Order: sequence, then C-alpha cells, then structure tokens
Amino acid sequence: NSRGEDALDEVLSLLSRYGRYNVIIESHAALPGREEDNLTRTEKRARAMHRYFVAQGFPDERVRYRGHGESELVRPDRSDFASYRNDRIEIRLELSPAKPQPE
Repeated sequence: NSRGEDALDEVLSLLSRYGRYNVIIESHAALPGREEDNLTRTEKRARAMHRYFVAQGFPDERVRYRGHGESELVRPDRSDFASYRNDRIEIRLELSPAKPQPE
C-alpha cells in the first residue's frame, strides 16, 4: 500500500462513519511544460482517485472528480516552490441531501 492509498483509505474510513457526504475530487498542476499536458495529467489523476474510491466500495453516484490543470493556481509564479504548492489534490466533502422518508 502506498502513502497515497493509505491517505485515501483514511478518507474512506471517515466517510464510512459519516455517511451523508458526497466527495468532490479536484486535481491541480502547474508543472513545467504545456498547459494542455497539465490539464490531461490532472484529469487522469482525478479519474484514478475516483476509480479507487469506487473499487473500495464507495458509491459511484456520490463521488465526482475534475482535473483543473493550471486554472486555479495557489501561487502564480513558476518557481520550484510554486510548482510544488500548485501540484495538489483537494478532496471536498458535500453534505448529501436528506432522503425523503416514506409516509
């Protein structure tokens, strides 16, 4: 198990205890190279995380993902530190709407 999988397993463990949340996976990058390459890289990374969540039993309809490429930078400069900070994954939780109770 890699460190990344360990971190994802921890998120899944939390979600199993607090089950009313949907997951939004957002991947970002600003590595040297073309902007299109960064967008493709982030889309693949977010999709891989989505597949991991579903493979571990998290309901597909409760997880969304998106690769942002360079569109939402934390630091706009091109230094090594900025690349490190901009190359990231954010996992957001969104409260699921309550299901109507049968009458």
